[in-house]
Amino acid sequence: MNKRPTILLNPGPVTLTQRVRQSLLREDMCHREADFAALMLDIKSRLANVYAEAQNSFEAVTITGSGTCAVEAMIDSFCSRDRTTLVLSNGIYGERIAAMLAAHDRPFRELRADWRDPIELDKAREALLYDPGIRHLVAVHNETTSGRLTDLTPLLDLCAEFEVDLMLDAVS
Repeated sequence: MNKRPTILLNPGPVTLTQRVRQSLLREDMCHREADFAALMLDIKSRLANVYAEAQNSFEAVTITGSGTCAVEAMIDSFCSRDRTTLVLSNGIYGERIAAMLAAHDRPFRELRADWRDPIELDKAREALLYDPGIRHLVAVHNETTSGRLTDLTPLLDLCAEFEVDLMLDAVS
């Protein structure tokens, strides 16, 4: 019987390539050993080189957890306790970001659109115009539950206009 390969369309980890499967067959490596430290430094160095323009301005950080773990680390590290975060939500992952902000006791405002609809930039502009306490804008680039991709250029322009930081869930 010829079995069809499974293709996972969920956010990562996704379907593994044969090359990755082969590397997983190697002997286990202890996270306290020099070989592991060297591997992590190599990964960090290679990540920093993905975008040439970011090499001198940013540092790559490896997060040993799920995409949700990475987004929560971003939220907890960068969303201030005394300024509002505006969450543009049009699906489960945007709603999850709002829940994370609530769990970490961060002030936020959620602009929720139906999961079938794009982010409403006019409402985001209105929120930024009438609430000067907003410091961060958070959005999901690819809302994988619906397949909706948010165009980043208008978001970047909006954030530049109001001098707020843009944070993205860009896991998938």
